Amino acid sequence: QSRMSVFTRNYTKYSNPFARHKNPMPSTTYLFSLAKSVNVSNYMCPSTLLLVMWKVVINCAACSRHKYCAEACKRLCRTCDVSTLDSGRTDLVCNRVCVADVQHLLHTGTPEQLNEFRQYPGFNALYTIDCGGDPFGVFSMIHTEGLHALEVGLIPYMLEILMKELPQSAKYTLDTLVKRLVQYPKQHGYAPFPRLLWQDGVTHLTNLTGDLKVGKMFAIVAVALTLKGQHFFTEHLEGGETTWKQMLYVFQQMLCYWTWLKQETFWATNDTAARDQALASIKIMMNQLQSLWPRKTGLLWNLTKLHEQFHVPVDIHRNGNHKNVHSGPQEHNHIPLKKAAKHTQLNKKNLPFKQATVLLSVL
Repeated sequence: QSRMSVFTRNYTKYSNPFARHKNPMPSTTYLFSLAKSVNVSNYMCPSTLLLVMWKVVINCAACSRHKYCAEACKRLCRTCDVSTLDSGRTDLVCNRVCVADVQHLLHTGTPEQLNEFRQYPGFNALYTIDCGGDPFGVFSMIHTEGLHALEVGLIPYMLEILMKELPQSAKYTLDTLVKRLVQYPKQHGYAPFPRLLWQDGVTHLTNLTGDLKVGKMFAIVAVALTLKGQHFFTEHLEGGETTWKQMLYVFQQMLCYWTWLKQETFWATNDTAARDQALASIKIMMNQLQSLWPRKTGLLWNLTKLHEQFHVPVDIHRNGNHKNVHSGPQEHNHIPLKKAAKHTQLNKKNLPFKQATVLLSVL
């Protein structure tokens, strides 16, 4: 049963405590203050404004969801109702959030119920945008795409696990193995591949763009497939040869998945069987990632980045080619938000409001 339906049944008996609420949500403040900062002068068309500002607004703030994501969080994902502890489960069918249900909760619920659902109590201008009759509205219009889900999501986490497993002295040896690839005769035809050649090694590089992080993993896989690479990882990884095989398996699987997302076509428009098969394959892959390459820090693998992969086939089925929602060119628009965050206490529960306050103070 949908968790949202449970919330709906519980909050219908309450009156509307927000009828006189006049303060806009942080996401609304973001939208118009940042629109002013990038010289968006025409506010007459909400859909046009949305297209311009879509990636300027942080995804969770765009649908007025709290950024809080600890173990006690009962709604981790902005798109569905999954909790933090259930986010890594592959046997659970989550329920997508409908904008009408959230609006009803907003008008008739209590602050405690909204907080339990990790939703800000206030008006959000993006709720009123016409999404072509889509019942999910803004909650499903912010898609999961390769850049955030993999390039700056799961792939850096996987590399972080590897770097923590290797002692400092072994990292120098790994860099030596990677740099040897530069010495081999060069050939044409590398354009479709991630970056392979690293003249300075890879272990000490951290401030990389998304595509270079994929290239870092690609180079490590290429080295691990050699005989010297096998000996190196077998010697330095806990678990020896078994861990080396597991690392190769999950790394290559993730690179193949990253390549698959870049296809021009996937399946026929009404082929729900192909969509379901893709979802089943992704769940198998994510289950293997959690079991073969475990994460031992933080929330383990109970991450939004992992759970969002389960929404990818449905998003492709609804909106077509995955490249349609690639947000790389708009990443530069995050700079004002990041600068504003440096002037706050970085408390996740009120960070959007504090960021909006800082932005408005400098306009």
